[in-house]
Formats: sequence, C-alpha cells, structure tokens
Amino acid sequence: MDKVFESRYHLIEKNYWWCKARRDIISKLVRHQPRSARILDIGCASGMLIKKLRSDGFKNVSGVDISANAIQQCKQRGLKHCAVMNASELAFDDETFDILVASDILEHTKDDSKTLKEWGRVLKPGGFLILFVPMFPEMWSMHDEVNHHYRRYTKKGLLSLLRREFVIERSSYWNTCLFFPVGAMRVLQRAVPFNFKKRDQLYPVPSFVNQLLFRLLQVENLVLTKINLPIGISTFTILQKKLSAK
Repeated sequence: MDKVFESRYHLIEKNYWWCKARRDIISKLVRHQPRSARILDIGCASGMLIKKLRSDGFKNVSGVDISANAIQQCKQRGLKHCAVMNASELAFDDETFDILVASDILEHTKDDSKTLKEWGRVLKPGGFLILFVPMFPEMWSMHDEVNHHYRRYTKKGLLSLLRREFVIERSSYWNTCLFFPVGAMRVLQRAVPFNFKKRDQLYPVPSFVNQLLFRLLQVENLVLTKINLPIGISTFTILQKKLSAK
C-alpha cells in the first residue's frame, strides 16, 4: 500500500471504528474454535488482531506482514511470533496451522489463485481460512488505488475461485449498514473533477462519531452470529481445507 497511507493506518488502527469492528467480527467467527488452535494472521499490520485473539484466550497466534515497519511495531508491542513475509510465499512447512485469517489481503496479490494454493499448503487438513475481501468492482475508487488493490470481487467470481481449493462453510456480506452511504459517496467522487476524489477514505472522525460507527457495526456483527446479510461493502467467507483422500 501507499507508504503515507500505511503510516497513518498504523497510527490509528488501535481505536479506529472500522479496524475495531473488523477485529470484533473475527473474534466472533473464531469463538468456538479450540483455544489451543495454531492461528496465523496474514497481513497482521501492527498486531492489534493478534492482541485481541490472545486476550480471547488463543495463545498460539502468529503474524506475518510484507511491511518491515509493521513487524517492527508488532515487536514493540511485545509480539514475538511475527515476521516480514510475502503473503503469496509463506516460509512455513506444509500443514502448519489450524486457522488462517486473511482480512483484506487477497486483493493485494497479483495472482490470487496462486496465493490461495499457498494458503492451503500451510493449512492443516480440516483447518479453516477466514477470508475478508472488498466487493463490487463498481465501487472501485482512489481508496483502492492508494491501497494497491488489484481488484474488487463479485460474489459469483469469488466463490468460484475459492471452491478450487476449499470447501465453503459460510459466506456473508459485511459492513451492510454503510453500504448505501459509501456507495453514494464513491459515485459522487467519480463525478467530482478535483482532488477530493484523489485520496483514500481513512478519514479521521470526531471521537463520538468514531464510537457511534463502531457501535453500529458491533450490532451488525451480533446479527451476523445468527444470519448472513444480503449486501455489504465487503464479504467474509469461512473456508475449510479438504481432508486428504484416504
């Protein structure tokens, strides 16, 4: 991603509403997994999800990120099992992990099919991949370009891609409550001919707005523990690695 954006992201990710809400839904998605599970956070940034999962009782959580600055910040937070690594070329043995978390990472990889094969390689048979990706090519914006995304996905195309390597256990949209406001904003940005549209959308907001947005998504996350949602800015998919043939 853009270096200026990365620096700003690391500064605010601890308390920023979107980052907190994403950690909250991931925590809910793994809540029934054994606390002894070996988990890898792919694209761990400065380690806030690792800290969250450890506070939930998962003790065997590691992280990798392509950014040396991100891993340095992990180390400064006392997170020892983190390393600089390309998500598409993981330096781990086959069948190492019980759970992989890849939240908004796949769209950063040039060859997503190859990357999924690599993730399947390090995952134990029967293990799980929790995958978040941005949806709807129509919502492409400068935010995607600043983040060095290769693509946004369609639901049909994504599921077809994932079925090559994994069994799909569950798939739902996420960030439904902000889908229409964000969609309208991106349409407006494409229509505006000046620099307003030439920036990312990691906007600083007043603390009360930040808390309000987090609470809004927190309620949505609770709903997602019961049902799937029909639309959203992103989607999450819970995938299981196929058991080895006997």
